[in-house]
Amino acid sequence: MMKHLCDMIAIKVNGEDYLVVIGGRGRSSNNTPKQPGAQYSSQRLAPGYQRYNEIHFYKLSTGQWISPTVTGDRPPPIDEFTLTSINNSSAILFGGYTDNGLSNNVYILNFTDTSVNCSKLSNPGGSGQWPKERPANSSVLINTSSGPHLLVVGGYLAYDIWIFDINNKSWKELVNIL
Repeated sequence: MMKHLCDMIAIKVNGEDYLVVIGGRGRSSNNTPKQPGAQYSSQRLAPGYQRYNEIHFYKLSTGQWISPTVTGDRPPPIDEFTLTSINNSSAILFGGYTDNGLSNNVYILNFTDTSVNCSKLSNPGGSGQWPKERPANSSVLINTSSGPHLLVVGGYLAYDIWIFDINNKSWKELVNIL
């Protein structure tokens, strides 16, 4: 399916380079096969469009598209999120827009050459700092002496900057301009 508002990263597994494409939105089509296990939704979208949670690998050396086996907590149909590489075989997905509206969910994705395992992280007991829901934000990985951190900047109706300690699974607000 042709898509937009998805995200893509590069991974390297067993010495092979892949592109990973996740989620997005596009025109529904009867000519395009559905991905096994993926969900498709037209809630809150213009007529003829769908939001989905497809995950595709593109193997650079062969030009082959692969539909990986997906295990764990697969994100719902989602678009306008950020997907940021943690290392050659894992990534973090944050924010976005789903059928339930804006999201502040965090997913850790671990890749092999034929599969992806998704783990949804939660705000433990709702007691820790956690950024508000947002689509259309920017994010980047920062490697520090204490491990990898995800820096999240802004987003739709979000005027703040947060940093997520990936190892300790904790958020800290750095700046809020409102």
